[in-house]
Amino acid sequence: MANTRWITACFALFTFTVQAQFNYSGIFQKTDIPHEYADNLTWSELQQRHMQMDTAGYQLTDVELAKDNNKINKYWAIWAKTKQHSVLATVAGWDSLVQKRRDMAKEGFVLTELEGQAGPNNVFLFTGVWTTGKTAHKAWKLDSWAGLVKKNEEMAKDNFFLVDVDATPFPDGTMPYVALYHYGQQPDQTFLFEASDLTTFNTERARRHKSGYRLLDYEQFEHGEREYYVGIYKKGTFDDSLRAGLDEQGFQKLRTERAKNESIYLTDIEITRIKTSKVIQTKKKPSNSIQKAGVPVPKNSPPKTVIKDKVEVE
Repeated sequence: MANTRWITACFALFTFTVQAQFNYSGIFQKTDIPHEYADNLTWSELQQRHMQMDTAGYQLTDVELAKDNNKINKYWAIWAKTKQHSVLATVAGWDSLVQKRRDMAKEGFVLTELEGQAGPNNVFLFTGVWTTGKTAHKAWKLDSWAGLVKKNEEMAKDNFFLVDVDATPFPDGTMPYVALYHYGQQPDQTFLFEASDLTTFNTERARRHKSGYRLLDYEQFEHGEREYYVGIYKKGTFDDSLRAGLDEQGFQKLRTERAKNESIYLTDIEITRIKTSKVIQTKKKPSNSIQKAGVPVPKNSPPKTVIKDKVEVE
């Protein structure tokens, strides 16, 4: 019995250690569409789970990845029961992603989700999700935040609106931004906002909510010893909420209780590693108006990065 208690205690300690590696953030939305969630999956486990969910009529709508302490990729995923077929795939290199996007478009698939990471020898590795559809779409790689804001302005003129953005730090200190745009009409237009502290971000989110805008995508990243919080907003009337920086236990409890009791489902997840070093968080005043795609970048925006390979390739 003593040995059993000792083993149980060790297992509990190990579980807590694994869970304590990450902070959990997510967007919760009230919807009649059932959602399913999976976490801490290896790539092979994610592939298997996705095939099961796809067969059951669930569309893969969000994928997040992070490396655990053993430097092994772990994946978090969200599926929505839309009865739309979706394809999960990895691609090595930007040129390969561009070609893959074009090939899939010819087969009637739209790139809907994109996650990047730095691979060996500075090769850009991508995890992408394609869903059946004919929506025109484009993906761009930018070398700076200012470049991303400028690209939003250019794309909006042609009715291409931002639906997903990802910032990927590389070992050499660079951090390119990958942006995914879908074609739409003016009511489909999205808006980008960045803050360097969570309080400012939440204050601005509340103001936008009162103005009829809803948070569709939430990203958080560290660069230059500073933390940045990024949101993509769109006009909408649905109920939504953002919970950021929760531990695993608190996040799972919130997720299951809200889904069971209120039909409020997790629709977007962001995973960040718990840091042992102090990260500088600068404060700035929220803007007085909605920041439209293409508005001049604030002075304390994420630092410019430079990458040697080609950028802004369609």
